[in-house]
Amino acid sequence: MRIYRTLYLILTILMISQIPAFAGAKYKWWKNSDVVSNLQLSPAQVSTIEQIFNLHKTKLHETKQFIIQKQKELNQKLKDPQSDKQEISNLAEQVDVLKLQLGKIHRNMQLEIREVLTPDQRKKLHEMWSGRKHKK
Repeated sequence: MRIYRTLYLILTILMISQIPAFAGAKYKWWKNSDVVSNLQLSPAQVSTIEQIFNLHKTKLHETKQFIIQKQKELNQKLKDPQSDKQEISNLAEQVDVLKLQLGKIHRNMQLEIREVLTPDQRKKLHEMWSGRKHKK
């Protein structure tokens, strides 16, 4: 049981560490001059993408904060020898649901942004991100 808790905790921390990639302002690829040039984004496209991001930004941030809060609660329950399995399980379920919600918000934002791009721009962007992932 202790190994399970430790593994769960480690996996959760690793997953949370990836959350800033969904919401952080420094990940505004449409503001990167190299990307804009490579994709040949028009000023109107950049503006529309920024508007879409701003529509989703608050919900992304709020959901991230809820995840952090619930994760802290879960960590406290895991440390507490008086906590029962059901309490821990309920909190873990809440964290999982929030992570799914965050992914859904992010995916919907991506789909809206995708509609702003031409098919050729979509292809180039996908190739850029695929190449970036392989470099890591």
